[in-house]
Amino acid sequence: MTGAILVPGRLISASFDEAKRGTVAEATELVETLDRERAAFIKKYFAKDWPNLELYHLTVSTKIGDEAVVATIIGAIPFDKR
Repeated sequence: MTGAILVPGRLISASFDEAKRGTVAEATELVETLDRERAAFIKKYFAKDWPNLELYHLTVSTKIGDEAVVATIIGAIPFDKR
């Protein structure tokens, strides 16, 4: 099963089975590695620093719950684009 691991300030796509096998130290190392890889990708292809909020049209905290996240995203879409 594939899903996302949410770490404060980060989103890591991974297999849930893989995530369950790791230790906290391994998870921390994974987060740091993925952050470096994302930063390098954004820098190489877009000449921008990551994380940079100017790169995103919208950021939403998942702490508000699924329904609120969906409502926030839908509310951000202009009416003529829905």
